[in-house]
Amino acid sequence: MVANKMKGKLEPSERQKLIEQDVPIGGEDCAIIRKMIVSPREFSFPVKDHQKLGKELDLLDFDLALVVPLMIVNL
Repeated sequence: MVANKMKGKLEPSERQKLIEQDVPIGGEDCAIIRKMIVSPREFSFPVKDHQKLGKELDLLDFDLALVVPLMIVNL
């Protein structure tokens, strides 16, 4: 009975996402650049992502981030 009442009333996050017809299927290598606002910056050093940089600078602790939620659950 409840299932019939709820049918068609899914949360937006649970709805199927519609894909535009002109969006190419595939990964980033299939993407089409329509307009370039600024040109990509050139660096004299290898660029690192935020996770690698945060870990190297001791700003992020992924091991502790895994433990803390488990500690909270076990309180």
